[in-house]
Amino acid sequence: MSGEKAPKLQEAFLNKLRKERVWVSLTLLNGERLYGYVVAFDLYCVLIKGYGDEEHLVYKHAIASISPQPGGEV
Repeated sequence: MSGEKAPKLQEAFLNKLRKERVWVSLTLLNGERLYGYVVAFDLYCVLIKGYGDEEHLVYKHAIASISPQPGGEV
């Protein structure tokens, strides 16, 4: 896989989640899980808005997976 393709795939996936306000489970490398909507992202970070307007800015290198939750198909 080329180095250029990965960011484009990541950007397309995250942008779709953001635009459609899909509820996601974000699993961190330490096993912790965050739930919410993708509000914004850039080359290094993802901003998640969870329960009660709680926001988390997470560095991408700390993320193990991002999974749409039931009812939030991509």
